[in-house]
Amino acid sequence: MEILLKTFKESDYSFAKNLLDSGDLFFQHVSVYQEIEDGEVRGDLNEGQVVEEYELPVTPNMKKILIGNSDGGKQYVLDLEKVRENIPNLRGAGQSKIRINYTVDMLLYCMTYINNKTCNIQYILNNLSRLGKYCVVITDCKGFISKVNSQIKGKCGLVEYCDMKKSSIFVKKKFYSWQSEYRIGIAANGLKQKLISIGPLNGFIFDTRDTSFIEQFLRKYK
Repeated sequence: MEILLKTFKESDYSFAKNLLDSGDLFFQHVSVYQEIEDGEVRGDLNEGQVVEEYELPVTPNMKKILIGNSDGGKQYVLDLEKVRENIPNLRGAGQSKIRINYTVDMLLYCMTYINNKTCNIQYILNNLSRLGKYCVVITDCKGFISKVNSQIKGKCGLVEYCDMKKSSIFVKKKFYSWQSEYRIGIAANGLKQKLISIGPLNGFIFDTRDTSFIEQFLRKYK
């Protein structure tokens, strides 16, 4: 048994229905999560922050070099002539290191994931009300993921929770592990939000203030 859950504010009940009826996925830029004030619930100032280090093969006559990546990240043209004015070591040939900090230019759609092996299921359910009043339960995870993979060009997967210094939209601090997130990420290309409809989904809606219904559902298919 595995399910995906998406929680909505009381005022967004229509969006919850649209998720089931039409498969409406409302993506938001990763920077939005940096700006949410409730840092203990959804917001994370470090969300989408990436640190990349590169070993650059530098030759004496090289004037510019392209660094970075295009896979949700950024690319830069490094002007080596200006750099050499401040870093004499770059005047000769050899390997040089450079570090870049930035926020990935990606849009995210975030959900809660539960399966038979998920730890602290009850704790996760009890905390859904912190995210909103209404929760959509998608009961056919494989069908949902199949639709996403066939209609959306991006990446999807479970978030890893650890305190190691990793850089990814799929890695967060252990502090947020109670969210048990499943994420879909797509290139933003300058957009702050985007709506994608993948078609009707199998599932139902329940009120997060009373988790007894979803608890009975989980026990039934355990």
